[in-house]
Amino acid sequence: MLRLFAFLLVFLSLPFSAAAQESAWIQIAARPTSSEAAELADVYSGTLQDVESYALS
Repeated sequence: MLRLFAFLLVFLSLPFSAAAQESAWIQIAARPTSSEAAELADVYSGTLQDVESYALS
């Protein structure tokens, strides 16, 4: 009975673990000013999808 419960728990949780891995975040570059970062993000957005720039403070 315990093995059946463990099997069902793992089997039913597989779709959720697969869905959690559909997106990724990759830092390509860091720049000292926000204007440089925005300019570089514009360059990268020409060849990559969903490019974002963020300010860290």
